[in-house]
Amino acid sequence: QFVRDANWGGLDGFLHHFQQTVASLKRAPIPVVAAPSGLSLGGGFEVVLHADRVICHANSVMGLVEPLVGLVPGGGGVKEMLHRWTVRQGNTTDGAWKTFMNTGYGVTARSPLEAAPLCFWRDGIDQFVMNRDRLLARALEAVDEMSRGYSPAEREPLPMPGRDVRREMTAWLDDAHGAGKLTRHDVTTGAQIAMIVTGGDVDPGTAMSEDDLFDLERQAFVTLARTPETRARIEFMLEHGRPLRN
Repeated sequence: QFVRDANWGGLDGFLHHFQQTVASLKRAPIPVVAAPSGLSLGGGFEVVLHADRVICHANSVMGLVEPLVGLVPGGGGVKEMLHRWTVRQGNTTDGAWKTFMNTGYGVTARSPLEAAPLCFWRDGIDQFVMNRDRLLARALEAVDEMSRGYSPAEREPLPMPGRDVRREMTAWLDDAHGAGKLTRHDVTTGAQIAMIVTGGDVDPGTAMSEDDLFDLERQAFVTLARTPETRARIEFMLEHGRPLRN
């Protein structure tokens, strides 16, 4: 409704409220365990990403699908994936590229086994159960296990790759468009993802906090929501239930 009314201040405020809500899960003085079953996509998966641990059903489907409607994850999804990929890759630049590629394509996983290589699911931290009836009980057990001496983890600001890597990502998008692999609005959407994961027009090594990344997500989301191409994608998805390739 914010988009239909062109209420960009309202949209930004809504996103900020959502961001602070999911951030409160990560900063809570008690452990937070997510127990998804079925679909955890888009904003729902952003909630899951901010939990200390995930206990999911073996048939859970998860992913960040916002780029399919010309948007970016605006509730910490890009931020969380950048942190996870940076840890796995060992540096922010490689982590940024992994986040850029997987988020841009709107990749989803149909099970925890598919989710683990995508950093959606953390081996050694998250768990899955085969019997859906055991899901809640196992999640409650996990909360009890983590409660002893619990304190929320603190994150240091990330040293961002900066403008040079952003330009490399933009060039990759243009090449993919020239090869017929991406539409023009895919390029526009991907460029906003590149802005977030690199820090935008900043020097390499510029430190950014989680709140700084939240700000970039909101900026990108509102920028895309203002385009007629994204509005057309949203309306088409609502009417037909499938992405519009524009």
